[in-house]
Amino acid sequence: MKTIIFCGGHHNSSIPLAKKFKNDGCNIVYVGHKVTQKRNRELSSEYKEVTALGFSFINFVSPKFYKNNNPLKYLYLFGSLTWSFLILIKYRPCILVSFGGYLAVPLCLAAKILGIKIVTHEQTVTMGMANRVIAKVADIIFLSWLPKITSPKYQYVGLPLREEILSIKPRGNSREFKTVFITGGKQASHAFNQFVFDNIDNLLKVKDFRIIHQTAKNSQNDDYQKAQSFMEKYGQSKYWAFDYAFGDTYKKVLSTADFLLSRSGAHITYELCYLKIPAILVPLSWVSQNEQEENAKKAVEFFPCVILNEVLLTIDGFKKSVDDLVKVCSKKKTYGNVPLDATEKMYLEISKLIQ
Repeated sequence: MKTIIFCGGHHNSSIPLAKKFKNDGCNIVYVGHKVTQKRNRELSSEYKEVTALGFSFINFVSPKFYKNNNPLKYLYLFGSLTWSFLILIKYRPCILVSFGGYLAVPLCLAAKILGIKIVTHEQTVTMGMANRVIAKVADIIFLSWLPKITSPKYQYVGLPLREEILSIKPRGNSREFKTVFITGGKQASHAFNQFVFDNIDNLLKVKDFRIIHQTAKNSQNDDYQKAQSFMEKYGQSKYWAFDYAFGDTYKKVLSTADFLLSRSGAHITYELCYLKIPAILVPLSWVSQNEQEENAKKAVEFFPCVILNEVLLTIDGFKKSVDDLVKVCSKKKTYGNVPLDATEKMYLEISKLIQ
């Protein structure tokens, strides 16, 4: 039985591909973070989702280099490289499939030394620091967005979307703005959570919104617990809060929402590019390569959205953004479409490498 190891920081887009190879009889092993962050001991969304699907999971730790001034990072990298060799020698994968992020770097370097085939996928508009390193040792670099680089190693395929996303019909512009889905990504956003808690009476009573709110669980704050108490107070018909959703629950959320208040991370942005659900995008400002800002700028070509600077995320700033979004939706504009066959394209190319 062939073993394929999946690694990296973006498990969502890897799952459709992993399922296809599992159906072929391959043994699928995920290497990732079992807990969300160093100071947050809650189970990560990738661990929950991957293990729920029956895949093997190996907890792994690797140092970040972006905005990391700790000189011990080189020692930690050596430890991660050693750990990577042990994992790869034990499982002897026919290929290593990376979905970017600093966690994947030592695994890819070790795989190159051991002669294991490597492919990586870049989700964002601008290639991140980790994938710039991985690209030097990878056999194929798959891209979600049309590349500026011309090389046979780079293949533009789009981003693999999960079945529950593809099963939703893309949105028209006819809905009223009543139900808002507020999400800060798989780890959520404390700033978003605080905005909701500080303004929940205004949002529910004055503007008469229904709020669907993804808070995540974080051992450093009580956001999830606060959200649960508000859900008890107002009732789920007005305020529905949860830590993380996938599968049919996530499909229900996206099908119900009239618009989103969201970060502009790679996955949610691409999903909205397909679904055409209107959104207020609040890019995270401190990420590598300013990737969320670039994702948001690209998004305006594909679905109705407005970009809101986080410092303006107040009740007045939010209301103005809603009004601006209504105006955007009222305009007759033809939006672009993103590729929907990334999973099949990647599957075929990887199958050639492991024959």
